[in-house]
Amino acid sequence: AHTLGYYPDGQKPVTSLTELYVAAEYVQMLLLDKVKEWAYASMGCFPIISSTSGCEARSVEFVRWDTATEAERAQVKFARTKNPERAIEKVMRSYSGDVSRLTDLARQTIVFEEIDSIMNCLMIIGQDDSVKVLKVKNRLDPDYDSLKSAGYRDVSILLRIDSEEACSVRNIRPSLPLIPPCLHKLEPLFDAD
Repeated sequence: AHTLGYYPDGQKPVTSLTELYVAAEYVQMLLLDKVKEWAYASMGCFPIISSTSGCEARSVEFVRWDTATEAERAQVKFARTKNPERAIEKVMRSYSGDVSRLTDLARQTIVFEEIDSIMNCLMIIGQDDSVKVLKVKNRLDPDYDSLKSAGYRDVSILLRIDSEEACSVRNIRPSLPLIPPCLHKLEPLFDAD
C-alpha cells in the first residue's frame, strides 16, 4: 500500500494540488460506490434537497438507501470533493504548505435513524477487504468533550481504499462521517466547499 501525497512507489512526495485533485475525483467515484453499498446494508440514509423559488429556505429530507425508489435515488445530493479554496487554506494553515499531508479531498456522509445502525455500518466497513480504516474519531463517546465541536456529534472515519481500481492512482484517504439520529440537523450538510 502507498501513502496519500506520495507516488505509488512511496518514494517521492506529491507537491501538486492539481495532481491530488485528479486522483481525488477518481477515488470519490470509488468511495461513492462503497458508501452506497454500506448504507444499503446498514439502513443508512442520504439527503434529498428540495429547493423552493424565491427567498424561501430549502428543505432537507433523508431517504433510506435500502428502501429508496429509483426516483428518490436520482434526487440524492451526495457530497463533492473538498473545495480547492478550502484545501489550499488547510495546506497553508495546518501543513505549512506541504500538499502531501492533505488527506480528506474525497468524502461522503451517511446519516442514520438509529445508533445501532451506525454500529452495524462500522462492522460492515471493518469487514470490507477493499478498504483499510486508518483513523476513527468517535464524537459519540460519552467522554468526548462536545464543547470542542459546538455540540456536534458523529463518528468520522479516515480510510484508504485498497481495491485494484484505487491502486491505479495515488491513495487518497476519504473521510466518512456517520451521523447519529436527530443530530444530522446540526451539520451544515452542504457548505461552501
